[in-house]
Amino acid sequence: MGMNDSETVALIGGGHAFGKCHGACSLGAGDGPDVDAESPWPGNCGAGIAQNTFTSGFEGEWTHTPLLWSNEYFEQLLADNYTLWVSPGGSPQWENDRNGLMMLTTDLALVADDEYTAIVTEFAEDISALNTAFAAAWKKLVENGDATQWADNMFCVDADDVKRTHIECGQTLTGSVGNSPDSVLVAFENDQVQSVTFSNCDSSFDTTMFLADSNGLDIQQQSTNHCDGDDCCDPEFCRTSYRETFTMSDLEVGSYTLRLTPYAQGGDWSLTVQCQVDHNGRGRGQIASALLDTDSWTVVLTNKDLMILVLVAVNLVTIVATYCLCSRSRRHSKGKYMKVVAKGTNLEAVALKQ
Repeated sequence: MGMNDSETVALIGGGHAFGKCHGACSLGAGDGPDVDAESPWPGNCGAGIAQNTFTSGFEGEWTHTPLLWSNEYFEQLLADNYTLWVSPGGSPQWENDRNGLMMLTTDLALVADDEYTAIVTEFAEDISALNTAFAAAWKKLVENGDATQWADNMFCVDADDVKRTHIECGQTLTGSVGNSPDSVLVAFENDQVQSVTFSNCDSSFDTTMFLADSNGLDIQQQSTNHCDGDDCCDPEFCRTSYRETFTMSDLEVGSYTLRLTPYAQGGDWSLTVQCQVDHNGRGRGQIASALLDTDSWTVVLTNKDLMILVLVAVNLVTIVATYCLCSRSRRHSKGKYMKVVAKGTNLEAVALKQ
């Protein structure tokens, strides 16, 4: 394919910076694309998805952040030791003695050669060098060859026809997901500026949840509770520990992606989206600044606010009643003032008791 040594190492390590191998199922992958081109390797365990996904027969991920680009793959090749073991799918692979992550024999071969070891060292120390080499290798990979080299049973799918999971305001979606780093991606289209609350409160496992904008940047830190993606509490919506709930105030119109990932063990997930906007299409943050301009508005009170309001009302009634009694006493008394003498009485205690 015309790759030089630097591009070869970059393509292997860059590809292994993402994703994981799937081989937890001991029954194998099932028929390949030569038998069923539209549904190859369905997996012979359970539904063949999540923890039962089976492709290569190897099992595990190469890095701690399989959803993010990094050079951790190269750092581990140089710094760590590995022990040979056999995956549940029956494939021999290598386990990191320090952190339990995996490598394949072909990965470890990169540091068995002096020239390749030098390239691995360069990428481990300088991620910009990896970026440059990987970009060149990827360009060659996707542009090399022509249509005559494709399989006879190839077919193309229009991107618009690919099924994506979407969620709308007021909707709750549920499903199941395997152990980390497996994840769930859900698309959300915000068609007007409004405050949007995202919550996975009813999930059965410890979760992490992030919200990305159309540029792929995580923005949940901009929420009202500054959520970092893990254990974000909002008692108004959810009181369950180890879940995430956050509200994006005045979220701009656009396309967003929710990414829900188990912190460790997976299970059944639940995702809810609630939206709040006033009749003029403004979110919570805009409503407050417009109160002087509107003819009617709604006040939302929490339990704490309601209790304070009740106490203020009780005190106000007490003050008015006391004033009326004093006025009546002055009208029926002979002098301007009426002298009251209380012996051995705690007036504050009596007042509180009343």
